[in-house]
Amino acid sequence: MLAYELPHRLVLAWQLTREFAYDPDFETTVEIRFEEQDSATIVRFEHRDLERMGEGTVELFESMDGGWGMLLGLFKAEAERG
Repeated sequence: MLAYELPHRLVLAWQLTREFAYDPDFETTVEIRFEEQDSATIVRFEHRDLERMGEGTVELFESMDGGWGMLLGLFKAEAERG
């Protein structure tokens, strides 16, 4: 964890390579921000530094976008069950 600022922000070091193998010398950054807006919480998600993954980053990003979307959807459903 790179930053943990309750209740607004969480920043994680993503240390999985393009093959989804753990590498302690490789890092991209995932930031999740929570913002109150009226009676709802807005969740903002950003996965940065993907260029570090090298060639094919755009295709990799597009495939990861679906994965993150699914995980965030599960998070939303769980939060709504609350």
